[in-house]
Amino acid sequence: MKLSRLLFGFLLTTLLTTGVFGQRGISLLSPFHEDTLQEQTPFFNWYVSDAGKSNGRISYVFVLVKMREGQELAEAVNLNVPHFKMSRLRQAQLSYPMDAPKLERGVWYGWQVQKYWANSLIGQSEPRKFILAKVKEEREDLKYAKLKRRRDGTYHEVVNGMLYFTMEERYQQGKLKIQVYDDKGSLLFDQAVVDKEGADIDGEINLKLRGSNFYELDLGGFNKAGRYELQAVNDKGKKLILPFEVK
Repeated sequence: MKLSRLLFGFLLTTLLTTGVFGQRGISLLSPFHEDTLQEQTPFFNWYVSDAGKSNGRISYVFVLVKMREGQELAEAVNLNVPHFKMSRLRQAQLSYPMDAPKLERGVWYGWQVQKYWANSLIGQSEPRKFILAKVKEEREDLKYAKLKRRRDGTYHEVVNGMLYFTMEERYQQGKLKIQVYDDKGSLLFDQAVVDKEGADIDGEINLKLRGSNFYELDLGGFNKAGRYELQAVNDKGKKLILPFEVK
């Protein structure tokens, strides 16, 4: 009996330090450590080396704390009351929710991800910290968001009711049809058609073409808090998207 208990203890220790229950299997990817961020709804992601062995039973807890001036990162993560915490995450990523407590500019935040097997804590990442820039940069080269072929979890922030975007020249063929959807997938409008050659615009919304490849969309009555997606479709059916956020 004593030998059986010793064997069980050895096996349990092995599981908790290797394989499915790897203690060191979480690596935080972004934001980088001591990074300076511009957006107040950042995108977090991490890598889990043994996620494929979980059989769907592994979940994650995301913990973010506000750091006091002069406080060490480890102390902040271990002792401070979480500024934001989300449990039962199944994916190794999180886009900071709009309804979560606001992140303040000029303040350091620490974050960490914990790994659970069923309801048992089996590992956690090393903590990282980031700070929000005191003043958001508005450089001209940053103002125009580049349309994407697929979603990556990030949202472009609308500036004073204006959405600025650009795209690769190879997608500009003939006319572009602009559509905007809300976060439930409902179509808000698809009336804007931009002719690259003559810069003619059809529809009720205010869309302007600046130069050959820079667009300015005045959201007007659609400038309401929420998350949306702009889609641009050319004559050949090629589609690009831009998830954006109105605060």
